Amino acid sequence: MNVIAEFDLSTPILAETRRAVTGLVVDIEDLQLRSGKAPALVCWVDCDDFDTIDRKLPNDPTVEAFEILAESSGRRLYRVALSEEGETSLVYPIAVEHGITFLEVRATDDGTHISARIPNRDVLFSLQSRLEERDVSLQLKRIYRADDPGEASYGISERQREILLYAVEEGFFEVPRQITLREIAAEFDISDQAVSTLLRRGLTNLLRHTLVSSPDT
Repeated sequence: MNVIAEFDLSTPILAETRRAVTGLVVDIEDLQLRSGKAPALVCWVDCDDFDTIDRKLPNDPTVEAFEILAESSGRRLYRVALSEEGETSLVYPIAVEHGITFLEVRATDDGTHISARIPNRDVLFSLQSRLEERDVSLQLKRIYRADDPGEASYGISERQREILLYAVEEGFFEVPRQITLREIAAEFDISDQAVSTLLRRGLTNLLRHTLVSSPDT
């Protein structure tokens, strides 16, 4: 039976760039495996200092080249071609071998956080062993049955649900607001930017699974 696992990775991919900007959030949209070319990550980047990002990327040892594909609502969509070091550190090929499907890959200035669908717990432990051979550590945060109706309901992750519920309970959506982004960030020991991203994505997923969808569609 499939299960959902949430875990953190200590991958070197984009690590130097990520550490350069506090509060940065990178959402991986796609991994492009291109014939005759370096594999490339397509990712949305949320941060307050894109100048630093653009200065750091060319010197990041896991990056061969990069380009900006789009910009929207204070975010940028990048295509980042990986260097040989970056390609060697990729987890995706090993995950495919184990029948693992990544549901969400998010990198911040303090690590890479992944939600994945896995065939069973033994597969996860096998993945962990394979990664240790590459000096990549996997720290399991949470694991639950994929068919548990109480989990990941309405398309939102547990982390999004946790932040949303806290924001509602503390009056973030009241007029006037009873709590600020900074206070929520302090409660969960994350950046203001990370809280903003979690709230925005959580609300978007919630609306898509309620107002946008209906039993008749």
